[in-house]
Amino acid sequence: MSQMPEPYLVAAVKRGDLKAYEQLFMHYYPIVRAFVLGFVKIDEQTKDIAQDVFMKLWQYRESLDAAKPIKPYVFLIARREVCSYFRNKQTVMERNFSEGGDFCPPRPTTPRSRIWMPANCRPSSRASSNRCRRSVAAYSL
Repeated sequence: MSQMPEPYLVAAVKRGDLKAYEQLFMHYYPIVRAFVLGFVKIDEQTKDIAQDVFMKLWQYRESLDAAKPIKPYVFLIARREVCSYFRNKQTVMERNFSEGGDFCPPRPTTPRSRIWMPANCRPSSRASSNRCRRSVAAYSL
């Protein structure tokens, strides 16, 4: 990995040593970026998320434990950042949908007897059946 063993690097980062942080960054950035790319699939977004991971690592460096490996902590931050990215993306898509933006799917053109149903609509109980009726009613003609 680098000249210094990882526990010493983590302890140095915890003290605020930029050189140790740079060594950790240079080692883990390509790995984290590849991990994020597996989920996001957009190169520019992947770079931003990977940099956010290391920004948070620096921001919360006081909570690091030199006795524990840093890799699981870095990947935990990466996973949470990916989840945050998709949560924010979904919010934007829902906002566009509710405002009638370009994201809105077309209304179904089939007769009422063959109304389009959401994929997650499995009427196994009365509650889910009612939920499905409401979601289908939103798309009916």
